[in-house]
Amino acid sequence: MGEFFLLDDYFVNLTLLITLFYHIRFAGWIFIMGLDRLIPYVGGATFVVLALVTAVGGSGNIRNILASVFMVLWAARFIGFLLLGFWKTGWALRTRRGNLFDGIFTNIFPSLIRWISHMVWSWTGSLPITILNSPKIGSFHQPVFGSATDIVGTTLFIAGLLIESVADAQKYAFRNGPGRLDRSLFMRTGCWRYSRHPNYFGEIILHFGIWLITITPSVDGCVKGRPAAIQYATVVAPILSLLIVLFKLGLSLSEKGIAKRRYQNGIDWEGYSEYLKCTSILIPMPSGVWMALPTVVKRTIGLEFPFYVFDPTKEGYTGYTAGKAEKWAEKS
Repeated sequence: MGEFFLLDDYFVNLTLLITLFYHIRFAGWIFIMGLDRLIPYVGGATFVVLALVTAVGGSGNIRNILASVFMVLWAARFIGFLLLGFWKTGWALRTRRGNLFDGIFTNIFPSLIRWISHMVWSWTGSLPITILNSPKIGSFHQPVFGSATDIVGTTLFIAGLLIESVADAQKYAFRNGPGRLDRSLFMRTGCWRYSRHPNYFGEIILHFGIWLITITPSVDGCVKGRPAAIQYATVVAPILSLLIVLFKLGLSLSEKGIAKRRYQNGIDWEGYSEYLKCTSILIPMPSGVWMALPTVVKRTIGLEFPFYVFDPTKEGYTGYTAGKAEKWAEKS
């Protein structure tokens, strides 16, 4: 399999080329057709491709296989969740209306940014698996599976995948049940009783779990020097997932916006504000524990940063009639 390793001993260049090819292959068609909602799907599928390709070229160690399977399982769940959303919206994938070429030039730059962002996300997020399966790491003696990092990492992955899947399933059932009949209601049972975003919490810990499994050869001392440093450096992958959730696509898009909208439209603001006070923003915990924490702790290690918090006295205004509030509730 010597020719498989021609590009580099860490699979970095190989996986980068695969990521570029895979995204460019679909970019033109998706952009011209206005199917930008498929971009995350391509990003998720890239995780699967990179995990499988590097696993084939890897050492075949049980740790390598398990970590690769974990990545494929997560990516498959991610893709399935996207497809479920597409199905629920009647496969309404197009983001541009009218003629296929309407607005095509004005959308070039935003679409390009999205493509580049997803390429960086999928390639960087796969680095722990890429490096573990690389010929350089495989050239070292591999410890028997069962080290502390193996066990902790596997536990975190399984727990994270379960939390994320159960939380999404509960919210899906709510939105197609009580939440569909009365849009003023909000999810506050099951996993959502202990965290306002349990699905994101599961997403974060499962990626840290995969990373812990992949660095076991270095933690156990079998891999040393520069290769070990490179393995540890792949922590950028789970950190990137954390940053995306905290500052890009997760909490930053929902926390203040939803609270402000409910307050301004008078949609059960008292009940929702009480839920905000009693429920952790991300890390699941009993409401009593969260409420007992000092504000400074909540705003720092509790991850409820000040820019997530809506303050009605400073940012709220109530210029909406009851009729508009009812109209908003029907459309939400």
